[in-house]
Amino acid sequence: MNWYVFEFGYNSEYKTDNNRHLNVNSKSKVNYFNTSSENFVVKAAYAQNTTSYVFFENNDVLIVGDIVIYNILNHGVYENVDWNEQELLTNLIALYNTFGSDFVKCLDGEFSFVLFDKKNFTVMVCRDTLGVKRLFYLKTDTKLVVASDIFLLKGYLNTPRLNSIYFQEYLNANGIVDSYLTPYKDILRLPSGNMFIFKDKEINLIEYVNYDELTSDKWMMKEKSINQEELIEEFENILNKAILRRLHKSERNTVLLSGGLDSSTIFNVSKRLGEKYGDIDSVSVVFDELKECDESVYITELLEQYNSKGTFLNYDSVLMYEDLRNNILHFDEPHVTAPTCEFTSRLIESCVNNNTNNILTGYGGDQLLTNSPYLLRDYVREGKIKSMFSDLTKYCMYTNISAFKGLHEYIIQPPPFSRITKNKRNHARNLLYEMLNAKANHYMDRAIGGFYGVDLKHPFLDRELISFMIKIPSHILFDPFYTKKILRDSQKNKLPDSIRLRINKTSHVAHTLKSIRKNWDSIYSNLKSPLVVSRLGLCSEEFWEENLYKWRNGLLIEVTFLLLLSIEVWLMQESSE
Repeated sequence: MNWYVFEFGYNSEYKTDNNRHLNVNSKSKVNYFNTSSENFVVKAAYAQNTTSYVFFENNDVLIVGDIVIYNILNHGVYENVDWNEQELLTNLIALYNTFGSDFVKCLDGEFSFVLFDKKNFTVMVCRDTLGVKRLFYLKTDTKLVVASDIFLLKGYLNTPRLNSIYFQEYLNANGIVDSYLTPYKDILRLPSGNMFIFKDKEINLIEYVNYDELTSDKWMMKEKSINQEELIEEFENILNKAILRRLHKSERNTVLLSGGLDSSTIFNVSKRLGEKYGDIDSVSVVFDELKECDESVYITELLEQYNSKGTFLNYDSVLMYEDLRNNILHFDEPHVTAPTCEFTSRLIESCVNNNTNNILTGYGGDQLLTNSPYLLRDYVREGKIKSMFSDLTKYCMYTNISAFKGLHEYIIQPPPFSRITKNKRNHARNLLYEMLNAKANHYMDRAIGGFYGVDLKHPFLDRELISFMIKIPSHILFDPFYTKKILRDSQKNKLPDSIRLRINKTSHVAHTLKSIRKNWDSIYSNLKSPLVVSRLGLCSEEFWEENLYKWRNGLLIEVTFLLLLSIEVWLMQESSE
């Protein structure tokens, strides 16, 4: 993980000061750079945890950022690359010299960066397609400042002003804000798949990813030509690549292994194919008292397959919410997973204690592979009405919902992804919607990972893998009885069937309730006078109190309450700064 700040100012108007704004964890070395001419002043500060930082300057260009490239896109074809840092910089500059600002359209990877063209006095700022990396900026009359994180920009403001519109959008978007809005009025976000050109004091914002092209029917597999075995084999090959290219070579790698299908697959592939890159370990949560939360039987069976011991952390007494004001790692914007960070933090700390700096997770597997019943809308478009009713009926019986509710929710009423792309295939639209909203990793990556100085990788957040899934016709992916059918099929004779064919996920509800009840006095002390009511007016006091006590007693609560809770924790910490 890298941090960086980039400043650009016009020389006649720019007032110099010290690079004082890059203050990250104690493990990270901070580097500073300054250059100027009669026309401009450029300053940069950058720091890295474990991976090499990306910084380059010659007579023509300057590049600073956080960049990992997996593929070069050539007319829709993914051409795999494995560049070291020098090759990365050389090839980025060559692509820029060939295609100009359009060169970003050729890149598949995880990146946010700034490219300054000295000849044209042009600043180009880019963020990756899925928004795995973050990027923020502010602009004044005399300068442009770009940074990897919001907190790096706050020091440029005399008094950061909260943006009430952001918090409303946060609630409306279920905690995933990917517009230009941030919690502060003067700081802006660059959305996923966007770039901007800064020239002559003007910003030209460009959505460089054509999502209509990405989901176009021209890429769709022709039904008559599909061979099921070849399809599964191709999926497995792309998945394996997505996992292996996120392993650090010649270093210890650790998988956060839950015993579920997604993380088990990542561990399995890493152990089978990745040990040439370095040691592959695992760390897992287990319970002795809370048996309904325990998955050790599945984890142990998988570890025994590779004679691997793994690390087991007993969480019976590792509780959450002990001190919401002081025990939660502060992030630069609200995040729905922040109040439960004590659960994840101990896992990451264990990895660090075992000399691991590269950690793989199964995050993104649910969004990529679940294949919801919305796919049945494509049956209707294709005239397969009988098949639609047959599969919908099976699904409703299996999930114990009424046929009327299933028909209304998944077939009749407009889906949440209706405006994501012009493509009419509901599978393509739903998948793109899910993946563009798969940003729950940001808190883990930047707050927890940043605090402990580690890199967290998520192989299911892979553009090549997503593009492959979009191509597959709906009826091949959807199964009324099994989610993630293609993943289960690809792991046959590789994963134990107890994991591969397992349907029900283990819940941590009992652990959550134990945490709430054990720490209720502290929780109530922090939450009894909510700032989301008094300061932002996001809900009524009655709504807050009603749902707070329902949450305390394990009753069904409004989803909005958990979003409000995450805002409340953030506001408490922000007020304490």
